[in-house]
This record gives sequence, structure tokens and C-alpha cells, in this order.
Amino acid sequence: MLANAKSKMQALLEGIAKLNAYLQEKEDEKRKMEDDINQCLARMDRANR
Repeated sequence: MLANAKSKMQALLEGIAKLNAYLQEKEDEKRKMEDDINQCLARMDRANR
């Protein structure tokens, strides 16, 4: 019984670690996209002057 609970807890922790890694990757992608958009807007702004 205890071994089964430990096994389930370990699987849960591994799932949480994978989810955190995925969310961090998505956050990094979002930040890069925001940077790319800001650079594009800055270029457009300079071109319109």
C-alpha cells in the first residue's frame, strides 16, 4: 500500500515537472514573440519618420 502511494506520488511529481518545463517553454516563446513584435513596430516607426 505504501509503495503504491509512493509510486503514484512520484508519477505525480514527474508530471508536474514536465508541465512546469512545458509552461516555461511557452513563456519563453511568448517573450520572444513580444520582442519580435516590438522590434517590428520600432522598425515601422523609424520607417515612417
